[in-house]
Amino acid sequence: MAISVMKLCTMTEAELNKMTKAELVASIKCEAFYPNHYKGEAEKLQKIINENSTNERAACVMLAALVGVDLERNEYSGEIESKKLNILELVGLAAKKLAEK
Repeated sequence: MAISVMKLCTMTEAELNKMTKAELVASIKCEAFYPNHYKGEAEKLQKIINENSTNERAACVMLAALVGVDLERNEYSGEIESKKLNILELVGLAAKKLAEK
């Protein structure tokens, strides 16, 4: 049975030197799926982060419109510069506006 890569990492140099090349290769090959698995997981999580960021920016624009904050536009693209908006401040302003009614 192959030794796990994590176990290899904790072994001393003397213990590693006692292992044969075949044992080392078997240990590495046994867990070869992990790098691809973690790469796939990282890509999935990055996609979720990107979607959440997009949704947060959209929520900022909606809240800014609700409370009457002027939305700056990029002079070249004409897009709303939503990254300058702070969602927590906008929620606070929205709550204040609702409490005043």
